[in-house]
Amino acid sequence: MDDKEQQKLRRYAVWLLSRRDYSKTQLTQKLRQKCQGEAFVQALLAWCEKLGYIDDARFCEQYVRRQLEKGVGRQRIMAEAYAKGVARQAVENYLNDLQIDWYEQACNAYNKKFLKPFNNKDYQEKAKRQRYMAGRGFGFDEIAYAMQAAQIGE
Repeated sequence: MDDKEQQKLRRYAVWLLSRRDYSKTQLTQKLRQKCQGEAFVQALLAWCEKLGYIDDARFCEQYVRRQLEKGVGRQRIMAEAYAKGVARQAVENYLNDLQIDWYEQACNAYNKKFLKPFNNKDYQEKAKRQRYMAGRGFGFDEIAYAMQAAQIGE
């Protein structure tokens, strides 16, 4: 790989990072698509880390906050962050530091989606709502709490 190609790849990495934060794993995958030289990719990642362009802790914080604003539950945050290359322990530690009331988060997500109450005897509708909330990453206890709170009108 000549100097011109290396400079082009370096500019590509900076351009990617100027648009949004990436985890080290995500950036590695993007760079491997453009370049076959593993040694240069690793050197480029080290250069980005040295300059502070890549920071997995910062990426983790931003990602978790963005997901919380969307109304996503703990299980989905953990799974998606792990898929993006963030260490599970880092995500768990950050979520514990935030001290989030997951039951309140579930209530907010439930009320945002389902405005009208439903009849408890309508099992299809109940199952549909439970599947939706489970897909958002909430546990069964949180889902049951949110549905009961919505029925009571809290």
